[in-house]
Amino acid sequence: PQAGGDPARTVVLGFSQGGTLAYRLGLTEPGRFAGVAALSTYFPEEIAGLVDRDAVAQVPLLVQHGTHDQMISVQRAQASRDLLQTLGAQPQYLEYGMQHEISRQSLTDLSAWLESVLDLPEIDGDPTTV
Repeated sequence: PQAGGDPARTVVLGFSQGGTLAYRLGLTEPGRFAGVAALSTYFPEEIAGLVDRDAVAQVPLLVQHGTHDQMISVQRAQASRDLLQTLGAQPQYLEYGMQHEISRQSLTDLSAWLESVLDLPEIDGDPTTV
């Protein structure tokens, strides 16, 4: 059931455990979202059979991970990327010299991805400054 909102203007995004939920929501019902962003997480293999393989290639998918992540190894993220590709997804996969966190560069890249996926005007200045 649809909860409301415009799917063309909605992105599901999650960090760590929230990223596994973003994968589940965004790739099993890709028509509900304009894109999926999974940060410092892994793709749960047990949901591979639930992925909408006919539609998943059309879903903008951003995956970010730190090469020094001690919570979820970068190798696990790379294996997730490879599995996603076998399911038909086309993730934009980016690694950063960071731990289990969101760095200035990953936030900048996330902001640019959101602007692109949601067709938003560019934000002037650095999105990491308040």
